Amino acid sequence: YLDGDLSGYRETLAFSNGSTQERTVTGAVYNLLSQKTGYDETLVTRAPGYEFAQTTHRSSTLYNALGQVTEYEETTRKSGVLQERDPVQPQNLVAKPFDWTETVHRSSIVTSDKGNLLSYSETRTSTDRPGETYEVRWSGNYDDKDRLTSSHEETDVLVQAALQNRTGTDRTAPCRRMACRTRRG
Repeated sequence: YLDGDLSGYRETLAFSNGSTQERTVTGAVYNLLSQKTGYDETLVTRAPGYEFAQTTHRSSTLYNALGQVTEYEETTRKSGVLQERDPVQPQNLVAKPFDWTETVHRSSIVTSDKGNLLSYSETRTSTDRPGETYEVRWSGNYDDKDRLTSSHEETDVLVQAALQNRTGTDRTAPCRRMACRTRRG
């Protein structure tokens, strides 16, 4: 603890299949209202033939007057080694290392007074796709029981700052029996 605020923690999970997951959060930073504005997190997952490490640095978290997050920046590095079957000699395993970093800047986050995420804008870049930027706009709708009923996501792919592709995805939750009866009656 630092001035009464949690500065970090560590948790370890062990699963029946022999895999483990260890999460460590350190360097938590708070504003004068004790709202967390940044932290570092490391997540290491180990299983037979697999090791994966993810480190995340969150910063620049802003809040509205209701204490709801309105903006943040997050940089995540993912690295590890996968064991895959050799395509030529399938009895042999081949180590496949990977290592890349993604930066996400999420802004214009709007949350209802009930805490439901209503919309946001996001910009993503990644070292495994140099020169590409993804701009995402998301919005969602909820029923009277605060269940997400539909969402719309629009993604622009920019290469060297020029628009290359725009996609839109609409999702609708399956009809729930009580909700269907209510809408019909």
